[in-house]
Amino acid sequence: MEGYEYSFDGHMLCIGSKSLSKDAHEQAASLCCQEGGVVIACHPHWKREDYWTAEKILSYGDITGMEVYNGVISRLSGRGLASDTWDEVLSSGRLIWGLANDDFHRWYDLARCWNMVFSAPNQCAIIEAVKKGRFYASTGLYLTELKITEGQMLSLSAVHHNGFEEEMRYEFIGSGSRILSVKYGTSASLLLDFEEPYVRVCITAQNGAKLWTQPVYRSEFFERNQL
Repeated sequence: MEGYEYSFDGHMLCIGSKSLSKDAHEQAASLCCQEGGVVIACHPHWKREDYWTAEKILSYGDITGMEVYNGVISRLSGRGLASDTWDEVLSSGRLIWGLANDDFHRWYDLARCWNMVFSAPNQCAIIEAVKKGRFYASTGLYLTELKITEGQMLSLSAVHHNGFEEEMRYEFIGSGSRILSVKYGTSASLLLDFEEPYVRVCITAQNGAKLWTQPVYRSEFFERNQL
């Protein structure tokens, strides 16, 4: 995968970029997108809570996603989990995707988390899938099912990365980080509310491993708020 980490404050991943830019954030992000890549805002709570605020992310139109979880922050300074910022951005009407990244600096940083992408195994296909949100983020869990029936029932199930099945916590989260429902079991379902702009799911295993789905959303909410 071509790309680099733009390391002026705040950091961005420019994935799929064919050029290295040392210009301002807006120019670097724009160039990456012009070359067919995606731009990811890194570790929103590294060193300080406002490293990447929702307002800052919203001010850059070329950001495709953000790190909802960064694996290296747990041994540095700050907070690796940034689902609060993700919900702020989504609730404002800007559709971006959530990723979980190792931020690999030392050998022991490897495989703390990953993104499972539904695509062919080549750079172009992976980048296009990421642009469209065809992936989920994980610190140790695999989805075994995610579907929406004709009756607007969202159903999903997960297992540990080694295939072990156990009762897990399924949180269905809506705009403003509101918890719409919490269910326990080896699977869970929720009847979608047509008035809710989006619903995303956070699954937590008994050992603390997590999985974040991308939001299931009403297109008109995001289209209306991005005019």
